Amino acid sequence: MIGPPASPAGFWKRTVAYSLDLVVLTLLSQLVFSVLLAAVAGNDIAWLLDLLDRARAAQASGDTDAIQSLLTELLPWLWRMTWISSVAYMLIGAAYFVGMEASPWQATLGKRVLGLKVVTTDGEPIGWRRALLRFCAAGVSWLLLNLGHAMAAWTPDKRAMHDYVAGTRVDNVDPAHASMPGWGWMVLGIEGAIVVFFAIALALALASALLKLGAL
Repeated sequence: MIGPPASPAGFWKRTVAYSLDLVVLTLLSQLVFSVLLAAVAGNDIAWLLDLLDRARAAQASGDTDAIQSLLTELLPWLWRMTWISSVAYMLIGAAYFVGMEASPWQATLGKRVLGLKVVTTDGEPIGWRRALLRFCAAGVSWLLLNLGHAMAAWTPDKRAMHDYVAGTRVDNVDPAHASMPGWGWMVLGIEGAIVVFFAIALALALASALLKLGAL
């Protein structure tokens, strides 16, 4: 069956939609992580407070050996919490993207705000299996330093790597309103300014460190 004519969403419009989704995911993750921390680390609170007191005492006395010993004691706990939070974030992301893109909305909240939907190459709903494949393929794109996502900027049909893998595309719901809204460009401008700020701060910190090393 031939679906409706394609109206591919542009790369920048997809980027803004994903930025909004990141905000939603961050809020959801913070809520879940707070519950996880209370459940998993609740029994460790007394130990952590005691560790903090010992660290302050070691710092005040300048006992570097004691500080190193405390760090060694803390590292396994940090490693365990890092794995727990990473797995939790992955599961939250999977539930969010797969669940919403396979729903009747055919879109995450970010895509819905931008007037986008995820469809098959025939313009049909993608279903949860294809949505899960799309999510997993998007994870590979992250491992490739986002090159897979960047493909949406130059491929003729504006499809990213995970779209090709899953046989999907991202369309404008209303082709008559396919252009980026003004506030979307403002979001991109703010994100660009933040990136430039941190790049300059990192460059200055690196230059300062190199100057200190040169003075030694």
